[in-house]
Amino acid sequence: MSSTNSLIQHLVVLCHGLQGNTGHLEYIEKELPKMLLKEQEEASLQQQEQFIMLNMSANNNGYLWNWSSTSDGIVQGGKRLLKELSKILSQKYGNDFEHATTDRTACLNTCTLPSRISFIGSSMGGLYCRYMMGELFDEERKTIRVPIMVNTSKSKDEPNERYLSLELMNFIALASPLISVRCLLAPYLYVGLKIAFFWGTGNEMVLEDGNSDKKPFIYEMNDGKSKYFKALEICKKRMTLCSVKQDEDKVPYQTSAIIPLKFGEEHNGMHHSKKCKELVHLKTIHVKHVFVDEPYAFSSLDTMVVGSKKNNFFYFENDSKKDLIFEMIENLRAMEWIRIEIDLYHRQAAVINRNRKDILTVISKLWY
Repeated sequence: MSSTNSLIQHLVVLCHGLQGNTGHLEYIEKELPKMLLKEQEEASLQQQEQFIMLNMSANNNGYLWNWSSTSDGIVQGGKRLLKELSKILSQKYGNDFEHATTDRTACLNTCTLPSRISFIGSSMGGLYCRYMMGELFDEERKTIRVPIMVNTSKSKDEPNERYLSLELMNFIALASPLISVRCLLAPYLYVGLKIAFFWGTGNEMVLEDGNSDKKPFIYEMNDGKSKYFKALEICKKRMTLCSVKQDEDKVPYQTSAIIPLKFGEEHNGMHHSKKCKELVHLKTIHVKHVFVDEPYAFSSLDTMVVGSKKNNFFYFENDSKKDLIFEMIENLRAMEWIRIEIDLYHRQAAVINRNRKDILTVISKLWY
């Protein structure tokens, strides 16, 4: 292994979800760097990486099962996380900007500043990650730019804001409601979600936070013209873990897998379409299937035209927001995705621990 100074510094941002806490991601925080080191050694990569894991705590709260910190919606939770990220990186790397230019290009070979970043979100944490990526995305440079406060030798008493420019690498969603849970919950769960989290998260999860002047926020994040979508688009890899339990009632398969079909025989047949390459060698105790889904694998089929007589396979076919849901799927499915199907319920699929080590091992093998 190369010396520390010659390693590529790679930040990995970890975000927990609704009613979650940093403990949900502790196993990933500790074990993923070890697994990735092993993968690097086996692959004999020319450029070795050192991983800096950032298990974000801005939305942590010990009261009421953490409701008070995750119930106010994606934007508010995301803003807290952005503030925390900027603070952490300012404290950790601010002094390295002593010899750096604003865009950091002058010290790439001499400083220990990170140059890459990836995001891993558990459940709703996947949406927090999407928000952060979009807000930090520099469309002109096609990079993530994090503002940090810097003290320079010329002005020790006057901190200056600089930007840490990072190459966006991987986005990994652990059982995340990527296109909302609208049309996927039983009526009593639908009502309960809105009552429990009525002022923010609940409405967002069922696409009822919009009005005549604006679209629902999850839809906005999946709009092909939005900064959130463009940030996701430049990721080197996009992975999504999905629970394949048919009675899953928290984050059902369709929203984490970004698939418009009802759960049944017609859905199972689609697993093996020509645009879905199965990686059979990655099956484990908990990992039922791993697919590399080519662009448009689940969106450009002849049967998938909202309003046609053939759309009886759609889970959202009779809903008032069916056009929005279909458009989100169309847009997201224009990209390549790695779909990891997990034979576990949401509460296990979204929280990986030592008893589910095989899932993290699969993620590490798909990292590069």
